[in-house]
Amino acid sequence: MLLGIAMLNHVAQAMLYFLPIACLCIASLYIDQGQPCGIPTIFPWLWAHVFFASVLFLAHIGNTIKILSGKRWLRAEIDEASAKLKDIQGHAEHGLTDLREFFICNCIIVQKALLVEDGVRRSIFNNIIGFCTMIWLGLTIWTFVIVLGWTFVPGTIAFHHSAADAAGGDFCGAWMTVLTARLCCIIGIIFLGINIMTVNAWFSDALKYNPEYEKLVLSNAKVIDDGAGGIPVAQTLVKAFVLRGSSDTLEMQMSGVNMEKTILEKKKYAAQKELADLESRILTEDANRERLKAQIDALGGPLACAKKPKPEPLIRERDISLTAGMEKQAKAQIDAAQSLMSKRR
Repeated sequence: MLLGIAMLNHVAQAMLYFLPIACLCIASLYIDQGQPCGIPTIFPWLWAHVFFASVLFLAHIGNTIKILSGKRWLRAEIDEASAKLKDIQGHAEHGLTDLREFFICNCIIVQKALLVEDGVRRSIFNNIIGFCTMIWLGLTIWTFVIVLGWTFVPGTIAFHHSAADAAGGDFCGAWMTVLTARLCCIIGIIFLGINIMTVNAWFSDALKYNPEYEKLVLSNAKVIDDGAGGIPVAQTLVKAFVLRGSSDTLEMQMSGVNMEKTILEKKKYAAQKELADLESRILTEDANRERLKAQIDALGGPLACAKKPKPEPLIRERDISLTAGMEKQAKAQIDAAQSLMSKRR
């Protein structure tokens, strides 16, 4: 949920704020090239906006990509944990072991979500966004001064080309730059609160690993809880949203790592047990192979084993006698047939 809100914030600022400003500033540089302008520091203001708007646009896009990759990795971890939970639910009876496995899987999912979120907040893109947004707040004040001090007050600056000679140094022909400054002033008011919160969050993330800062924040939250009846609601909210990634959260991450280690050790034990069973079966098949090889060698080898067995002597003599009897009978029948034919003639 928090990652989705953070990604929406990055996309909105990149596409609706910094990209249009960068495009307007680049167009102003091209259109107003060589034009005179009597507004003080207008062209340094323009170059500063081109640079920081481009940097902040790229940084927001980089953080968005990091969030998307983190959410994709987290989705794969959730699918794996869901498969484990379904396997646990499919058991006929649920004991303490199943309850422990269910608890471990859910805790690991929460811890990995915290790791993804903490990785996004501590990324180089987030540091660039925080630092450059702090400078951008100064540029916003600069924009207000230029627009309200010179472009909104009638008679201060002349913009029409017919008044260029009469106005002298108070003439400004860079109309696109002035238009860009006015639009930046209007859009900056809309995103001013978001930029201030971005800088505050960046400072908070930078200080949350400081023990003194953590004690100060928790003590203030405790004062609020004491005034509301002693229930630690504010302290819980501070630890959940303000100090996420601090020492308490790191201890929870260590607990999650230990849980993951326990699951991996169980997988290792199951794999070793299966490996031992396979090795036992391989040894059994090797023994059968040696036994069959000894029998084949006793018969004279593979070629001798493949030959037809020789007939027994008794069977061979019986076959010879049967063949001789059949030949005699056939010869007698031929002689009888020849004598009958000679009589008829």
